[in-house]
Amino acid sequence: MPKGIRADGQPQKGMKKAPAALALRKKAMLAALERSLGIVTHAAREVGIDRNTHYDWMKKDPDYRAAAETIDDAVVDFGETALFNNVKKGREASIIFLLKCRGRKRGYIERYEQSQPNESDANKALADIAAAMREQAAKL
Repeated sequence: MPKGIRADGQPQKGMKKAPAALALRKKAMLAALERSLGIVTHAAREVGIDRNTHYDWMKKDPDYRAAAETIDDAVVDFGETALFNNVKKGREASIIFLLKCRGRKRGYIERYEQSQPNESDANKALADIAAAMREQAAKL
């Protein structure tokens, strides 16, 4: 850790901000994000900063945010490549996942259909319950 910089990447009390040191911390965090496939907790731990520091940098530094978002896009690309490789190998779960995500227009979605009981069925069920309760009460 550079002298005068806390673990969260901020200057220690009484120290002026060291822009070069902060830039190095951000660069190190971006490299760690690449190695960890975008998992912030692992990357922050590797660099020695608090994970909230990453989110502060995301809010306050548009260049850092753009670089981190590029890494996230690359991670998704990596996952898509692995998915397509599994589809090519005929792995059924991957095929189903792909069709659910990309085949919606053709009907490859899960639908949960719930049928509502009609009113007469519901009234009959309530009447049966009420009769059973009266019967039980009469026995007491």
